Amino acid sequence: FQGVGSGWVIEQVSDATLHIAKYAPIAGSSYIPLPKKLASKKAIVNIQNNDEMCFIWSILAGLHTGFHNPQRVAQYRRFLNELDIRNLTFPVTVDQIEPFCLLNQLSIGVYGFNNNVYPILLPKQRFQRHVDLLLLKEDDRFHYCCISDLDRLLYDRNAHHNKKYHCRICLRVFY
Repeated sequence: FQGVGSGWVIEQVSDATLHIAKYAPIAGSSYIPLPKKLASKKAIVNIQNNDEMCFIWSILAGLHTGFHNPQRVAQYRRFLNELDIRNLTFPVTVDQIEPFCLLNQLSIGVYGFNNNVYPILLPKQRFQRHVDLLLLKEDDRFHYCCISDLDRLLYDRNAHHNKKYHCRICLRVFY
């Protein structure tokens, strides 16, 4: 009240409570199999990695398509030098993505899945190169996958059977 000119004065603070929580940012690590509901849609490239670089492998899968076995890490090793990863720590947390995008002139949308697809991180700037990622969770582990076709992934959201186009921000359908 004092800030808006009420003239009130604080005489004492009788009680103060401080709540502390450990911050554990979401970070993708090694391979997690896709749930059946997602695997049947054939809209996601799930890289079968055994390191903590699923974020990088999924980005490269989104930039380089058309491989016979797109889930294999070996397909993307030769493209690793295309990305500037010097400021990343692995596993990559969601808060590292925006600086990575600016450094690489790349826009990335990150979506989550809990019986439905929902946005986690939307790009603030749109670049010519764009990749959509799905962040899966299993117990305390997370894993990034490349969404190869967002419209196919969201196809079953309503009863119409014609081609749908979805807004990457709100995931609403446009015909």
